[in-house]
Amino acid sequence: MNGNLLEINNLSVSFLVRKKWVQAVTDVSFFVKQGETLGIVGESGCGKSVTSMAMLHLLDKKTSRIDSGKILFKGTDISGYDDVQMSKIRGSQIAMIFQDSMTSLNPVMTNGAQLEEAILVHEKISKAEAHERVLNMLKKVGIPSPEKRYKEYPHQLSGGMRQRIMIAMALIQSPSLLIADEPTTALDVTIQAQILELMKELKNTSDISIMLITHDMGVVAEMSDRIMVMYAGNVMEVADTKSLFNNPLHPYSLGLLASIPRSDKTIDTLNSIEGTVPTLTNMPKGCRFSTRCSECTAKCLESCPPMFDIDGHLVRCWKYE
Repeated sequence: MNGNLLEINNLSVSFLVRKKWVQAVTDVSFFVKQGETLGIVGESGCGKSVTSMAMLHLLDKKTSRIDSGKILFKGTDISGYDDVQMSKIRGSQIAMIFQDSMTSLNPVMTNGAQLEEAILVHEKISKAEAHERVLNMLKKVGIPSPEKRYKEYPHQLSGGMRQRIMIAMALIQSPSLLIADEPTTALDVTIQAQILELMKELKNTSDISIMLITHDMGVVAEMSDRIMVMYAGNVMEVADTKSLFNNPLHPYSLGLLASIPRSDKTIDTLNSIEGTVPTLTNMPKGCRFSTRCSECTAKCLESCPPMFDIDGHLVRCWKYE
């Protein structure tokens, strides 16, 4: 093991669309170190969630497949694991907070029963011990009156409380890696700040690694140690947070940062990136951002650039050849 908790090498994932296999994620490579937060950003449909779902083998096998690549977790390649093998990793070693807590939680089970189940599936302990651990975890994630919330159902809680239940469920087994997929999307600004503060506190106290998937550049600026920018199934740029915000290299990253509202500037309209993300069945021949890029050249239209290493700052753009 080289010090990386997670290492993804050349991962490609396809979906069955109108009886044809089309690639949604192409040649994605990245790593997550122990105790760090990697922010993964990009517009909707760029492959962020697909990458994480493929890692955990959660995609429907009838309509999706992993074409190539290795998924190394703690030095072991888990890309070929079956459901039985993966069930020993999911939850206990790699946990995930899904986008919508209302649809991710079971509506006919109490909050406490769902958290208990997450423990009892992996450990042979008494129900009384599991009950005690659940109450302690509910307190840890800042849920008031844990005994009362334990007996309630998800629909009886606010959006912020449900998201705390999701976080509690993800952390109940003390996993090494937490994948947070848009954990604050459906929450108002005040609750969003509380959830992000909670995640930072939990990371600092438990040395957990976090993959934070979001389209909110403000969130990754606050939470991440490093940032990976994705577009149309490709990794476009990878750098530490300070470098990416102070010196973004890829035109797409520049566009994302330019679209952030700023309190120090008065503007009539927000900047936006012209055009839309290409569909899976109509990807550009060359660079996938070429159809929207103001710096596009003939070479960009003909061939997809590799990743160039600029003093540890990785960028997929022919400008840096």
